[in-house]
Amino acid sequence: MFSSDQPSFSVIIPVFNGAATIEKTLGYLGKQSFTSFEIIVVDDGSIDGTADVVANCNLESLRYVFQQRLGVSAARNKGASMAKGDFLVFLDSDDMVMPEWLADFSDSLTKSNSELCFCGSSFDFGRGNVSGKENFLAGTFCIKTELFKRAGGYDERLKHSENTELGWRLIDLNPRVAFVDKVNFRYQRSGRNGLSYLTNRLEAFEVIKVKHADRFKKNPHLGRTYYQVAAVDACRIGDFEKCKKLMWQGYWSQPLSFKALIRALCTVFTPVSELIWKPIKMVYEN
Repeated sequence: MFSSDQPSFSVIIPVFNGAATIEKTLGYLGKQSFTSFEIIVVDDGSIDGTADVVANCNLESLRYVFQQRLGVSAARNKGASMAKGDFLVFLDSDDMVMPEWLADFSDSLTKSNSELCFCGSSFDFGRGNVSGKENFLAGTFCIKTELFKRAGGYDERLKHSENTELGWRLIDLNPRVAFVDKVNFRYQRSGRNGLSYLTNRLEAFEVIKVKHADRFKKNPHLGRTYYQVAAVDACRIGDFEKCKKLMWQGYWSQPLSFKALIRALCTVFTPVSELIWKPIKMVYEN
């Protein structure tokens, strides 16, 4: 399963202005019980001293590379292109992992001879724990390097939803999948409702709806969900016409859904949309 002359895992961490958080994340990696891994930090144009923080972390097999601001997907692909490990693990610069995170991945992969492995995860915003499921969130899965390349890597147009979109393409390749039945990853949400976040998510949807149009047709519920989430994002950034258009497109993808119809009808009158989904400007003004 693993090659003896190279690290088993390459942990790739994209970072932008992460000086306040990346030291703690690297500290979790320094406590791993499994030692056959390398760390590749790809700095996506930070201007807050991130480079100095990384330089002061005394971790073996840590490589740092700086690139001009190209986005998280490009940063992850850059790290993958430098990786020496049999498997890739992508981690954000403010994530928390348990000491057995990589050891459990290794045990599960060795026993199952799988190409893709997931661990249990917990969330700090009411989602609870997720175990035994294909959860494509950075830090919750590791992927055989060859499989990542075969899938084509991350779509560099995406600044949001890039892990989910990659996950869909990976599953389409029908890889051998394994699960670690332990919560080894903790996701901590921070600043996820600002204008740039919603804009990035909406722009990502515009790419995904074209790229995965056939997937949405085969799974109308999935299509409806994505269209209506995008519609709410459009409302929250103040684009009410786009909100209406997307919400109705979501309804027509699954016209027997009564809830979808009610949501679509709510967009007919802008004041109703504003009342329900509260544009960011209105939230700030209040």
